[in-house]
Amino acid sequence: MLILMQVIFMAIFPDEIPSFLTDRLVLRPLEEEYFPSLHGLWAATLGQPLADARARTIYMLLENLFFNRQGMCWVLLCKYSGEVIGTCELHNFRAEERRADVGCEIFPAKQRQGYMTEALLELIHYSFGELALYDLIANVEENNGASVALFKKIGFEREGSAMSADKRLLLRFMLSRKIS
Repeated sequence: MLILMQVIFMAIFPDEIPSFLTDRLVLRPLEEEYFPSLHGLWAATLGQPLADARARTIYMLLENLFFNRQGMCWVLLCKYSGEVIGTCELHNFRAEERRADVGCEIFPAKQRQGYMTEALLELIHYSFGELALYDLIANVEENNGASVALFKKIGFEREGSAMSADKRLLLRFMLSRKIS
């Protein structure tokens, strides 16, 4: 049964990452041209400088998600200015369960303006439609009130908690596809 589910999932997993257009955003697949902006994003979300080698490692991990058929990463661009404002990704695909994890980050100056809501709603539509996933999971650091509010706002429900590898408490949220 597991092999059959993996074969079905491989047929659903795209050959290339699609781009999306929303009211205010363009979601594009990760590309090298965005690296300098992403380096700045990761430093801003960490609240401290980030060595180029560490930023390059993060970039390569995100890039390899797709090549290893484990996920996809999008860069969020302002539709009008082309400015990089964040990223969102689907990762940790589990074919047998038809589920994936969702993650996101946005420059602090762009938070609480609805951009990430707009981007995630597009990814939810894609995930439950084109990819035919059943569930999306978001693991959010307990002290990240903005992300907790974001995921609740778009319909995710709290499912539990877990400790990260580096001993941070993560709250687990899940959104399930409505099957009629």
